[in-house]
Amino acid sequence: MGIENNIDINDFIHGKCTIKVANTQYEEEIELKLLGKIDFEFPDEVLNPFFEDLHKKFIEKEIRKVYINTTELKFMNSRGLMVIIKWATNVDKMPENNRYQLFIKYNGFAQWQETAFQTIEKLMPKLVSIEGSYRKDLQ
Repeated sequence: MGIENNIDINDFIHGKCTIKVANTQYEEEIELKLLGKIDFEFPDEVLNPFFEDLHKKFIEKEIRKVYINTTELKFMNSRGLMVIIKWATNVDKMPENNRYQLFIKYNGFAQWQETAFQTIEKLMPKLVSIEGSYRKDLQ
């Protein structure tokens, strides 16, 4: 079962990958925490429906900020990254006054995360903001 949240979405668990959905202290915000590895062959087949459901719920509940914590994500293959890009692109296509912002906190010691998320931020600078975390326990 998922963490209690105001959008009625359970955590996503598939293989070595977990995505936790949680409230923040503000009603119009949600936090997603990606854990483990997105290393299965066709992540888009299982992740796209999950992110589509999230997107619908975020619109319905008028979520304005989504914090995505990937600091404990050990690996994500290119198809997994494409799922995130597709989701962000769908948000970017929304009318600006209905759109929610994406704030990605990545593991600053993981070069692949920095490169991947900087690319997304450069593609959609009005939508995506990134921040590296350099906590010692992440090395």
